[in-house]
Parts: sequence; structure tokens; C-alpha cells
Amino acid sequence: MKKPNIFISSTYSDLVEHRKQIWITLEKFEVNIWGMEKFGARKENSLTTCLREVEKCDVYILIVGMRFGSIDKKSQKSFTWLEYEKAKELDKDILIYLIDEVKGEIKVSDYDRENYQKLKDFKDILKENHTIDFFKNVKDLVDKIFILIEQKTKDYFSKPVRPEKLECNLIRFKVSENLKYIVFVGYLNNKPFEIYTCPRDDEEGVLLPVSVTKGYLIEQWEDENNKRYDFQYVNSRGYKTTIEGIDYFSTNNLKFSKLDGIVTSLLQDNVDKKAIGNVVNRFDENEIAIKEWKKIALEILI
Repeated sequence: MKKPNIFISSTYSDLVEHRKQIWITLEKFEVNIWGMEKFGARKENSLTTCLREVEKCDVYILIVGMRFGSIDKKSQKSFTWLEYEKAKELDKDILIYLIDEVKGEIKVSDYDRENYQKLKDFKDILKENHTIDFFKNVKDLVDKIFILIEQKTKDYFSKPVRPEKLECNLIRFKVSENLKYIVFVGYLNNKPFEIYTCPRDDEEGVLLPVSVTKGYLIEQWEDENNKRYDFQYVNSRGYKTTIEGIDYFSTNNLKFSKLDGIVTSLLQDNVDKKAIGNVVNRFDENEIAIKEWKKIALEILI
């Protein structure tokens, strides 16, 4: 499994020592660290470089002191603000640390009086949208980041345990009148975790009322060595209805079983969604059915 990418976002001159010590701390973990210290000379402007690197990260660490930082002329927002918006837009794992303005160690030279209101507006947005933490000095900040990253790397490298029941959404697609399919998408912690593509018919596939769009994927052990996955939903009269062996219909549907297996394996290994999308895009499109399935798979990854 690849190492998670961590991007450090902050102003520089007032937080140079903070960044240095965070960098040293993160090097103790199996992670890739990104920040302005690594950019070097590039053809593109510095803001474009920053946003491009934010796109690649798995964890976005934002540190805000008492300076607003470099300002983008077009938006009048700071580079740090725009980096944060990009991370939020891409649903990155965001960690936010603000200087404690009452108890924190702040130098007089660190105050940005010219852009005080803009900085306050930015901090207010962060407080409204996230659970943030405050730091008093370099050591306090580093200690807090160490504890959280230690846990996150453990979570990242440990394959999640599938619970007995997963929430499931259904996606239907049709290639022709004789070729109709249902994609069962199981979710763990609101993220796609496994998929099964089954024929939609009453003879060799699955037949469900059109009104059924969600339910549960339930893991059932048939004996010590064999298990199956059932789909359960509540019908219009309020009774639970179960279709056994959804995975059987999927694995016996050779057209999609391999594709389902590849995507499910990548999802369960916590591979970045964008990377999974790149894999899906490389699947053969000679058949119309595969082309339609790819559209569904890419929608799931958004």
C-alpha cells in the first residue's frame, strides 16, 4: 500500500520554526510530506503549484497564526485560504490548528494589522465548518499533530474490518432490452467499500421493484469456510425482504465479476479514489456494457 501524502499549509515567515519541527516529526512516520519547502523552481506560478500538490494529498494540515499571507489578486483571498478551499472541495482529510490568541506565544512582528479583518473572516469560516484545535507554541502544536498522525497512520495501514451489515445503494443501468443490470454499492463510514454487478431479470439474475433504491448488504456465514452476501430491503408493506447470494450472481456474471473484484479490492485497501478512477478508465471498452459500467463506477468514486 502506498504511503499517505500529507500537505502542510500555512504562512511561512511567522511559522517557519513550526513548519520545520512538524516536518521533522512527520518524518518519523511512513508518510510522504509535501509543502512549499519541496517545491523548488517550476514553470507554473506558486499558487498553481500549491493547489496541484493539495490535489495529491490524503491529509491536509492547516496551521493559522496571526498573518494572512500572500494574496491572490483575482480572489483577494490568501494562498492558504485557497489551498484550504481546494482541500475542502476534494473532501480531503483536513486537520486545522489555530494559534491561541489569548495564551499563545505571539511576537509583535507576527501581527498582520493591515489584513486583520480578512484573517478574522478566514478563521471564522474555519470555526464554523470544522472542529479545530488551538496551539500555544511550537512544542504544543507538534505534540498534538504527533498524536493525531500516529493514530491516522495506524488506521490508514490497517485494512478496515467489514461489519456484518453495510448500508447499500442500488444503481440500475440498461444496455438493451435483454441486457439490464443492477449495481449494489456497499458503504462503510459513508464511503464506497464494495460493489456487486448483477443481471436484472427474473430467471438468471435479480428481480427487484423499481422503487427499491437502498437497503443493506449482509454478510452470512454458511459454515466455517464459506460465506455469502445477501441484499435486504424493507418492502412497501414494511416487511424485510432478503435476496440471498448477491455475490453469486456477480461472480457468475463473467462480464463484470473481475471488474467488481478489482474495484472492491482497491476500495478496501484504502486506495485514493482518483487513483481507482485511473484504473477504471483503463478497462477495455470494446463492449457497450463495459462502457456503461465504467460510467457507473466513476460516479460512485466522485
